Amino acid sequence: LELLDHFWINEWYDSRAHEQRRKREAVQALTKWFESEGIKATPAFWVEQDFSLQIGGYKLHGRIDRADKLADGSLEIIDYKTGRLKDPKKQQKNNQLALYALAAQQAYKQRVSKMSWYFLDEGVKVSTTRTKEELADYEQEVLGNIKSILASDFIPTPGFNCRFCDFKNICVAGQAGG
Repeated sequence: LELLDHFWINEWYDSRAHEQRRKREAVQALTKWFESEGIKATPAFWVEQDFSLQIGGYKLHGRIDRADKLADGSLEIIDYKTGRLKDPKKQQKNNQLALYALAAQQAYKQRVSKMSWYFLDEGVKVSTTRTKEELADYEQEVLGNIKSILASDFIPTPGFNCRFCDFKNICVAGQAGG
């Protein structure tokens, strides 16, 4: 909780009341996590690990929230989420952590056998796996997406996230209010 106070960023909130509510929720989430997971948690192998991933001559950068070394020597990649888990089956198909698994393998020569999202507000953990073949297929999908973006061959998907988008000022959908 001291670290939360020290590193709390008071930006991105609609109002001071909104910030205070989110900070209270963060305290509750951290307390819940520590009571259920923190005491039994093994020391993390990585925390906030930056990576640079090369796909088809293109470089992607990111940061992995946490990785734990499992008994077999492989890693479990863990991403902490605020908010609510809406659909566990849909979450298991989400490829965010597959990208992190590719980065761990390529940049750090670490095998990833488990990928998990931990929803802090609810204290719920959802885990998934990917085979080598699925990761290779996903890498090709990412390469195709990069090429589509570079060719400007993509259609905006307006919605709630428009208000947080870095490109809303140059996007027709974003200028229309998302």
